Amino acid sequence: MRQMTWANGSGVTREVAICPSGAGLADFDWRISLADISVDGDFSAFVGIDRVLVLIEGEGMNLTLDGHTRRVEPFSPVHFAGESVASCALPYGPTRDLNIMCRRDRVTCVVDIISGSAPIEAVAEPGETLWFGVLTGSWVIETEPALALEPQDFIRIDGIASLIGHGCVVRVSLRA
Repeated sequence: MRQMTWANGSGVTREVAICPSGAGLADFDWRISLADISVDGDFSAFVGIDRVLVLIEGEGMNLTLDGHTRRVEPFSPVHFAGESVASCALPYGPTRDLNIMCRRDRVTCVVDIISGSAPIEAVAEPGETLWFGVLTGSWVIETEPALALEPQDFIRIDGIASLIGHGCVVRVSLRA
């Protein structure tokens, strides 16, 4: 994963995937990344970008968006505009967050959290970029040979795939 300094300079993120490949913060269509947050602080502004934040490690955070504060619970996606004035407080300690960012005039995004142990049929529809990420537990993609996925492993699904395992996964559907 490519590691980058946050746009506001106060942290580091690890990029899972970006489109187009090799794009930077000024010219991506969509971006999936992981960020460790260890101190209270402001979020970077991203004008024209729709954001989804999912707390994947830690007990929670208090997220303030445009003057309104709410507690963010683990595995509960929070959608907000990139130009919102955003900051967080960490009364429960450090967190790790999954961040999905989409340029709103080019891409739409649907984020689903799926938990349990039932098999998951993953089908990428025409025009869809589909990603799955393991948040907890252990999963296997039934391919030849089978591919084992552990927490914070991500895989792009092209076509059809079956995921077998237990725990919690995130499904990220991106459409241009």
